[in-house]
Amino acid sequence: MGEDRTGPNERSLSEKLELLMESANLGPDALGEWLRGRGVHEEHLKLWRTEVREALESGGSATRRDLAQSRGEIKALEKEVRRKDKALAELTAIVVLKKKLETLLGEEKEP
Repeated sequence: MGEDRTGPNERSLSEKLELLMESANLGPDALGEWLRGRGVHEEHLKLWRTEVREALESGGSATRRDLAQSRGEIKALEKEVRRKDKALAELTAIVVLKKKLETLLGEEKEP
């Protein structure tokens, strides 16, 4: 995998799993060199094992929950956009009518 300077907490779950698998068969000396080369500590590996295990045990329920929450947020934002579009259309109509009124009143004052 080569040297990687991504911070331990900035890695995706799949990156963490890949690194865990890569480090699994290394002896103590090789593991130390491998950890230094990637800027990772043994504590990170322990935490990542727990994270991966929890993700596998949850069966993606957290992902489904996040997806449902995102869908709800999207619906709310779409509703807000429709409301603002209606308000903008109403305001545009008011401005057009105001200009027409000014034009009519302006023409009446000239004669």
